[in-house]
Amino acid sequence: MLRGARSPFPRVLAAAALVAAAALARPAPAAAHTGLRASTPGAGDTVADTLGRIRLEFTARVAPEMTFLVITSGADTVAAGRLAEEPGSGGRAFVFSLPGLLPPGPCTVAWRGAAADGHVVHGTFRLTVVRSRPVVVVAAASAQPSVDAAEDEAADEEAQWSDPSSPLPVLVRWAGLLALLGMIGAAAFDLSVLRRLRVYPALDGVVARAARGAWRLAAAAAALSALALLARLWLQSVALYGAADAFDGEALRRLLTGTVWGAGWTLQAVATVAFCIGLMVSRAPHGRSVGWMGAAVAALLLAAVPALSGHAAAVERAAAPALAADWLHVLGAGAWVGTLGTLVLAGLPAAAFAAEGERTDAFARMVRAFSPVALAGGALAGATGVANALFHLGAVPQLWETAYGRALLLKLALLAVVAGLGYYHWRYVLPGLDAPETPARLRRSAATELAAGVAVILVTAVLVALPPP
Repeated sequence: MLRGARSPFPRVLAAAALVAAAALARPAPAAAHTGLRASTPGAGDTVADTLGRIRLEFTARVAPEMTFLVITSGADTVAAGRLAEEPGSGGRAFVFSLPGLLPPGPCTVAWRGAAADGHVVHGTFRLTVVRSRPVVVVAAASAQPSVDAAEDEAADEEAQWSDPSSPLPVLVRWAGLLALLGMIGAAAFDLSVLRRLRVYPALDGVVARAARGAWRLAAAAAALSALALLARLWLQSVALYGAADAFDGEALRRLLTGTVWGAGWTLQAVATVAFCIGLMVSRAPHGRSVGWMGAAVAALLLAAVPALSGHAAAVERAAAPALAADWLHVLGAGAWVGTLGTLVLAGLPAAAFAAEGERTDAFARMVRAFSPVALAGGALAGATGVANALFHLGAVPQLWETAYGRALLLKLALLAVVAGLGYYHWRYVLPGLDAPETPARLRRSAATELAAGVAVILVTAVLVALPPP
């Protein structure tokens, strides 16, 4: 059945990408997300210089220790500091007490905070200050420039690369997700796929070579996770405090201990270290099973990180189900795409080194051992992906009317390609695994499926930076 047949999925991939790109190109209305609902005084109000406080009310809960306000008059900073949470507001209302009189004239109020999902939110509004009593002017003050041009340009540049939807943060998140799925997939490959092959003495050489390849991939993924971890901390701190204070000790303490994002970052750091320890134990004599099991437990913990630092953390009415669904979604994707990556990069190359008469059998047994893992992981990722969409979308038209929805459609289109390739393997490749020409065909189609999976992860890295509707 395989002979002479060509896979249609490269053409399907191109068509799906074109359709989804056209959908993403449509302009979208502003999506609702954590932001400023109201302020007292309001934007554009005229106030007396004796104004005692400013009250901000947000549309959703924000982190109290991450909420700041700066008042400027021209080039001068009038007041700055952290806001105090209003009792009983549930983290939605904050008050800033002014230390003294405001200068007459226009003032700008700039606020900045961190939403429950870790996204940095900020904004400005203007007030006009008038004197509450007459004063005697002794001498005219020289005019001050409103903002230094060089500083303004530097601030705009800093905002561009610290914005979560700009290229650098997207690449950092993509690298972190690739590392996470790689660690999950490597552990699943050794504990599930290779475990099924170790009962065949004739495949000992193939299994040993595949195990070494899986270990190297796991170590590389852990190293990438550590680099992405540091980059994420730097970007998040810059977005909240600015580049000059990004690594201030007190600022980092507030970030890591006062936000859900910080809890997720700490969990990733601890679990990455635990994963590396598991890898080291697996290289010790008689330590393979114990080491990989320890690494697998660490990978289970790592799968919770995207939930704690993503949109699931901002779901208020059903927080526990949303976090659980996101965690299971990452586990399913790791068991599917992560294990597929280990198969393509370590398993199939190892099978190619089998003896001439055993090579086809090695390919067949390895793919049959991988198939149940992929099916279970794909089913879990698909089911929980639907649940996640229901948590964040309020109506079907939001799929094409908002940037978040169109990015989700693109992800679904690419997932359909990956699932279609998986079906092609199950329906056409598995029944003919014993044919001599199958290994080469399998390597090509599996590599195409992996490439589509990597594209899905890239879209996911963009999606998590977009505010849900």
